[in-house]
Amino acid sequence: MNASDFTIEPQATPAALYELAAEYERRCEAFDRTVCTGGVDERGSVRPGDARELGIINRHARGVWDELMARAPALGFTRDELRCEIRRQARY
Repeated sequence: MNASDFTIEPQATPAALYELAAEYERRCEAFDRTVCTGGVDERGSVRPGDARELGIINRHARGVWDELMARAPALGFTRDELRCEIRRQARY
């Protein structure tokens, strides 16, 4: 037996964890669209036009982050699991 005899199957993300992470993206993007004037990137996300807009959207994103992190344990997920899922979704 050698290392090529083993494969690692990716684990499916539980639906509730996926939805919690997707909520972060939806809420932040919706808010950003009400504030940002800096155009749209290649993924279709709006960008802040200046430092003031960046500060506004960062404060909002932090509030959403804190809220979702507080809800995660009640749904059976650790903060780390939610953080990893939010980052995973942000890559795609």
